[in-house]
Amino acid sequence: MEKSEQRARAQCELDARRVGIQAIAIPGLVERLWPAVAIQMNGGAVDPGGPTPPSDIVDRVEEFRLLLGWDDPDAHARTALVR
Repeated sequence: MEKSEQRARAQCELDARRVGIQAIAIPGLVERLWPAVAIQMNGGAVDPGGPTPPSDIVDRVEEFRLLLGWDDPDAHARTALVR
């Protein structure tokens, strides 16, 4: 597993725990969303040397943003404070 994938998986797990996702649901969520987290961590850029993003990556990025409340201006402000 590449370091960027490891970091993205770890960050995804931390974010899921922070927003209160049940522990039993976290592994599946991490498996689904880590590519979206990796793209977010890279400022929206896809690593040309890395794995090809899933065909539904846009949906996964949106799901991750919704999970964190980034589409709610008040939630985004709260998220920015804990980073």
